[in-house]
Amino acid sequence: MSGPKLREDGGFQSSNVPTNDNSFNAKDHGLYRCLVTKVLYVNDPNNINFNAQNPEVLYECVILGGWRSGNIISNVKMSSLLGGDYNYEERILRPTSKKLHEVALSEQDGDVVYVQFLQGDPNYPVIVSLATGISDVRKTGSSSLTGPRKVEQYNGVLEHINKDGELFLTRKGGEYNQTQDLFLPADEVEETDAALIGNNETKPIDHIFEAEMAWTDNNMLWRDNQSSILFEQTEKKMSIKTGKLGDDRPSDLGFNLIEEVRDGANQKLTRTFLNGLTITEDALADKMQFNFKNGLSLVFNGSSDSVQINTNAGVQLSIDGFTNNITGTLVNGDYISLNDGNIEIEEKGGGKLRLAGNQVALGNSGDEVLDVIEDTLTALTTDLFNLGYPSMNQPLYVALLARIVALKGTL
Repeated sequence: MSGPKLREDGGFQSSNVPTNDNSFNAKDHGLYRCLVTKVLYVNDPNNINFNAQNPEVLYECVILGGWRSGNIISNVKMSSLLGGDYNYEERILRPTSKKLHEVALSEQDGDVVYVQFLQGDPNYPVIVSLATGISDVRKTGSSSLTGPRKVEQYNGVLEHINKDGELFLTRKGGEYNQTQDLFLPADEVEETDAALIGNNETKPIDHIFEAEMAWTDNNMLWRDNQSSILFEQTEKKMSIKTGKLGDDRPSDLGFNLIEEVRDGANQKLTRTFLNGLTITEDALADKMQFNFKNGLSLVFNGSSDSVQINTNAGVQLSIDGFTNNITGTLVNGDYISLNDGNIEIEEKGGGKLRLAGNQVALGNSGDEVLDVIEDTLTALTTDLFNLGYPSMNQPLYVALLARIVALKGTL
């Protein structure tokens, strides 16, 4: 028969009060550094909270160091930053993926925690805080160069706030391994090589999606495996650069596959592509301009209701809606004009053709034709074929001659 139960103050505790059979001499107020070895989810029959109204994920941990090193602590609860029906958070710790007796402690990869017992009772262990990982190489530990910062990573998602107050949110990528019940980072995920299935060989996969968002002074960055977008905010202007990055800091980008400058003050948008194409949209001028790498340019002007095309070789074409006119100039100087009621073609050497209403003008060539007609009519009004007398239709030829003379110089 057990003796009376004692309270910590030395008094006797009534046997009617439900409590553990252990008396105060079993109390343990130590703080233990432990490695998480197992996670017991709320649907795990081995979780003692399995049927509770408010079940919790529990853990098994092994003590690292000290006089109890190697001891297993079971049914460990975890303290939370928030706890309630409306303010709450949950974070599941990572157990080690390796057998404790098969590899050295330095090779274990589970989360490291500090464990204490509620009111010193070993039956109520609680994870009170987390510790640095066993092989935490270059991940934490700020130097005077990095200064005050905050770094936090969970399941491949990294949040980093540096000493300048810049925020970087990075998804490194990875996959959940159901067999191990672990999230594996991208560099630890493997797939079977189809060509080596007979040998059951595996290799790391390289198709896992990675992405990053960053907020710095005057900059915002988005990047993934294939492309990146950098937003640079200057005075009343925002520049957007799109391309493939190799660096992860906006200040060191230096890429220029696509650059977009938004000028809010002047209502202007300019996009420049790596191949040299530039597109400018000017809302105030109601104009849009394309400049191509080879020198070709195209301008749409809404304010003047016109379109202008200029080639690198020098050919020009203009469409003017206000004057109802289309004009074009070739490299050698030839010119064409389509105006309201008029069509005019002019060759650099002086040749000319003009259609105006019911008139056809032939330029220098037309005058040459009229010269021949004039000479013929002159001959007909005098002595046709040198027969010694004028043509019988002399009055008609005289009238035609007068009209031909009047037309000369007007074509």
